[in-house]
Amino acid sequence: MHTVKYTNSGDFKCLEDLRDASMEITLVHMGREECKPYHAFSGTRDEYIIHFIISGSVFYSANGNTWPLGPGQMFLICPDEPVVYCADTNDPWTYAWVGFNGSNIDTVLKHCGFSKKHLVLPAPALEEYIDCFHDLFEHISLNFSNGLYR
Repeated sequence: MHTVKYTNSGDFKCLEDLRDASMEITLVHMGREECKPYHAFSGTRDEYIIHFIISGSVFYSANGNTWPLGPGQMFLICPDEPVVYCADTNDPWTYAWVGFNGSNIDTVLKHCGFSKKHLVLPAPALEEYIDCFHDLFEHISLNFSNGLYR
């Protein structure tokens, strides 16, 4: 793997050779929803989506497995993979999601801990993710600077 060059000498700091570290991720959509009981989705998606469970309960099914999930967990939906998720009847979930694509997604997801066998993970820094969502919702205009921020 390529080494990044970092220079720190007095008044000069420089980080170089970052081309190989590019994540090449494109934000496709993002959002937040407070679900009603039985709110469900069944089908496939065209992009990767990570759902962050803020409160409540949801059931998620993919690859022949079903997980009961709650606050502080996240799950991955992969493109063209059939999935089902349904809000609990007594304690429906509130969640935030981010949908994305990119040329280096497999590597990025692997470093996050996701794989075809590990579609559900803890989200230990949930408040930081939610803060990030709030920041992104402040940059909703489709202009160049907001695009760079997102």
